[in-house]
Amino acid sequence: MTRYRGIITITLSTCYDSFLHHISSSLFHPLSSIVHLGHT
Repeated sequence: MTRYRGIITITLSTCYDSFLHHISSSLFHPLSSIVHLGHT
């Protein structure tokens, strides 16, 4: 049971990390393009 819980925790943390990375990149790309347009 403890090993099973550890596998679930690792899987959830990995999915959460990739989810956060996806959200931050999708939020960061419009901001960087706006900043880039503002600088030109």
